[in-house]
Amino acid sequence: MPGKSRLLPQNAQPTHYNLTLVPGLDTAKFTGQVSISLTVSEATRVLVANVRDLSVTKASVAVLRVSPGGLDRVQSWPKDPTTHRATQDSSSIAIDNGNETVAIEFQHEIPAISKVVLHLEFAGTHFEDLRSFYRSSYLADDGSKKYIVTTQFQAADARRCFPCWDEPNLKATFDVQLIVPKGLIALSNTEVVEQEDLVIGNKEMRLFKFATTPIMCTYLLAFCVGEFDYIEGVAHPKSPADAKPVTCRVYTVPGKREQGRFALDVGIKTLEFFSEYFDIAYSIPKLDQIAVPEMLGAMENWGLVIYEEGALLVDPEKSSANSKKMVASVICHELAHQWFGNLVTMDWWKELWLNEGFATYVGTFAVDYLFPEWKSFDKFILNSMNRALVLDGLRSSHPIEVEVNTPKDIDQIFDGISYAKGASIIRLISSYLGPEVFMNGVRIYLKRFAFKNATTIDLWNACSEASGKDIAKIMKEWTEVMGYPMVTILDEEYDETAKKLTLTLEQKRFLSTGDLTEEENTNGALWSIPFSVLTQEGEYSESFLLDQKVGKITFDYEERSNSFWKLNSSCHTLFRVNYSDAQLRRIIRVLSSNRHVFTVADRLELLMDVFAFAEAGLSSTLNALNLLKEFSNETDITVLQKIREYTDTIKKVWVSNKSVCDGIDRLASSIFYGKVLELGYEFKDETQDSLRTLAISVTAGAKVKPVLEELHSRYLKFRSGEENAFHPNICDLVFNAGSTLSQTPMRDFEFLYNIYLTGATPAIKVDALRAIGNTNDFEIAKLLVEKYLFDSDKVKSGDVMYLARALIGNNADFSNNLLAYIQNYVVTNWTKLYELYKTQPYTLSSILVGLLLANLNRPMVEFMEGFVNGTGLPDNQALQRRKETEGISRALAQNIEKAKTSLNWLERENEKVERWFNQNK
Repeated sequence: MPGKSRLLPQNAQPTHYNLTLVPGLDTAKFTGQVSISLTVSEATRVLVANVRDLSVTKASVAVLRVSPGGLDRVQSWPKDPTTHRATQDSSSIAIDNGNETVAIEFQHEIPAISKVVLHLEFAGTHFEDLRSFYRSSYLADDGSKKYIVTTQFQAADARRCFPCWDEPNLKATFDVQLIVPKGLIALSNTEVVEQEDLVIGNKEMRLFKFATTPIMCTYLLAFCVGEFDYIEGVAHPKSPADAKPVTCRVYTVPGKREQGRFALDVGIKTLEFFSEYFDIAYSIPKLDQIAVPEMLGAMENWGLVIYEEGALLVDPEKSSANSKKMVASVICHELAHQWFGNLVTMDWWKELWLNEGFATYVGTFAVDYLFPEWKSFDKFILNSMNRALVLDGLRSSHPIEVEVNTPKDIDQIFDGISYAKGASIIRLISSYLGPEVFMNGVRIYLKRFAFKNATTIDLWNACSEASGKDIAKIMKEWTEVMGYPMVTILDEEYDETAKKLTLTLEQKRFLSTGDLTEEENTNGALWSIPFSVLTQEGEYSESFLLDQKVGKITFDYEERSNSFWKLNSSCHTLFRVNYSDAQLRRIIRVLSSNRHVFTVADRLELLMDVFAFAEAGLSSTLNALNLLKEFSNETDITVLQKIREYTDTIKKVWVSNKSVCDGIDRLASSIFYGKVLELGYEFKDETQDSLRTLAISVTAGAKVKPVLEELHSRYLKFRSGEENAFHPNICDLVFNAGSTLSQTPMRDFEFLYNIYLTGATPAIKVDALRAIGNTNDFEIAKLLVEKYLFDSDKVKSGDVMYLARALIGNNADFSNNLLAYIQNYVVTNWTKLYELYKTQPYTLSSILVGLLLANLNRPMVEFMEGFVNGTGLPDNQALQRRKETEGISRALAQNIEKAKTSLNWLERENEKVERWFNQNK
């Protein structure tokens, strides 16, 4: 349930901020002052703004303009001796920590229909929690510790930097001045228009004054201060006609700028692509992208996009292919936001999907344009669409549009529904309308609401205008209702004479638990489901729309020995198809003899649906295992990645059954080991590099002895000083082999930890940290939990989840003892952990969810349910525990439901699955 609304009063609205900040990199303290131009609509003596973790030391208000009816009310105000404006100091300043507001009261009433300037002076702290105006550190080449300060204001953390109206539909313009120690660089959203040297006290300082921003949300304001290098290029969009060249820079801490070359190139090309694609020019003369030492992901601040180093930097010699793909994907996503989110912003956080769903979809579109060989839309199905199907199959899911009122509510919807389901339904509507018609609708939407806020219905109306179809009617359930449909074939009627097949179809909600009640079915949503049909002749020329509980479709079809049909050709729509066993056998038969009749998307969907129905108990797991066997000759990397995912899933669910785990390792080896023998370990052919990496990874996970020996041998060579002992694509596998097969655990721990501290790229550092967590020495594992995991001087706070996941997933013989040790540590030290990571709920969630899913059994589920509810604690402590976990309650509920579903699957199918593997040795 969403928390109580904390929206600000609507009697005043900001139009402009003039903000000056003096950051303190060494002291971790900052001061500032802000003058906020306000339109006051109702007479009031109190102005309420958002504030958190700030002290507001002074406040005054000055009248700029007042309606004739209010003139007499300001006559009694004092006059400012310089401006001669009616001005009054506050009579009280009251901060409400619970509601994150400050109420500034004045003696004299501010008249209605007036323009005023609220001036505030304040001070705050640069916390090191990766939120708001935070401090981050790195080691310079000489080993000294250096600091930068940077920002992450989304969703509601601008208020921790300066008093403001911190809601997305309260847009304003900003003038920013930063006063920093001389010699440092200061960056903000817009270009520097003036610099001035100052002396404050006995310190030499420099004032950076930035150009006025476009009208925008508070969460998009950004600053970075520190020692930075940069490289530069220029984007030259060909359209629209008013598009101008844009100066593009990539900033890094000293010594890393050359790792920004790939990002600079991708950024320039992406900016040009979107400017031309949307037919709307980028709105700021410059685009800075900066890699900072510590951050969670990336943030799309207009004109100053901030990334964690691993999301922006690529070393051409030492970065893996996957790192390069990830960097391109993140850049395209963040630059898509310059239009979706920055230029046009959702009206309120309930429609976050308009920002994140669109950025995910059109970001994929941009990656596909820049790197067509990567086949990004196949990856879209593997990642985004599958993520949406898994998460939205839970009763604990939520609609795309969901009521949120508090910052904790808002943080929880930055999830797979807003991103992945949002992107998936955009792909659905694009496919239904056709890409050109859809893009015309998008252009209408962007141009109509430029520099404004918009709602979902605004988007649908624009698409209706472009297409002549009632898009709002078709899409209503997809955004307003939780879940998605499952389509079951009730009947087949073949007309031999006409060579046509008629199918009777039924739709109902799919649940991963498989236990949809009659009441849920009767009262459930009725989706409008657009789809096409694939047959042996190819995709049928007509598309269909199932908008009833039960409906019929008819298409051309000739019954032959090799004939088949499949719904949802190329997997454009978010639903599952429940085939009869007979129809599934027909599809498998064709797949076995000629799999290329099915597109990669179709093959992915078959795997996704068959496994989902098996887990839900709607079909036998043997169907899924038999389907897996038919992919023994598969060569497409995306399909093979999905196969790897399902073999891993079975191992996790059947972790307590050694016979099944050994069997799934044999099955995985039968599919992938031949590819290792064929492709080898040398990366000479880029077209095969991803497949080579995947095959080595899967067979290493399946404990294929020659593979593990080869990886460990390369690790030992690397440890001995042979820098080129392995290709970057298998760095994680080599480091992991070095840790899990170590004969000298402490030596290897120290070696890998040094790489974490000094590695050449962010990805190499994370690979080393994960390998440390996979140590084969129990004492070292305990040491990591006690002394390293939660010490930010040893492991950066943004990296904690990598080490935590590795320790929790450690497969050494002592794994059960280690899990119990970690569980006990978390329980005993919960208060300390909460204080450390209360502003990083994802870290807390990763630890608790990791424990739950790594130790899959009923007692662990009961423990986790009790832990988050404070079961067994005194009432006041139980209430405090629930308060502490409310910011991660949705993620925990979803994963508890997943765990219960997996346990039901195990208990229902255990004997059959074990027998199948015994028969298929």
